[in-house]
Amino acid sequence: MSEYNDPDAAIRKVLESEEEVRDAIRQCREEAEQTVAEARERARRIEERADDRIRRLHEAMAESGAEAAGEEPTEEGDAEAAAREQLAAAVRAVADDLLGQRDEPEGEGR
Repeated sequence: MSEYNDPDAAIRKVLESEEEVRDAIRQCREEAEQTVAEARERARRIEERADDRIRRLHEAMAESGAEAAGEEPTEEGDAEAAAREQLAAAVRAVADDLLGQRDEPEGEGR
């Protein structure tokens, strides 16, 4: 009797196929969960780096502001322009760092 005529063999074949599908689904779920976990970890590291960069930026701007307060600019506009340039440079540096496009300055860790 061929397997096409044997009801027990046909049922076994269907059950084996269902088990293979269940295994494939289980494997896909595990891979998806791993991918999500890795993405969450990467997001956490990016957030930590962003927080660290923002903290350092605030500190640098506070120091720069203290230094600038001790200097008398030749024109009021010069101080504002310098502050805007410094802020723009800091924002670019933070963005580059977050995107991984900037090497870490010596002596600074992530």
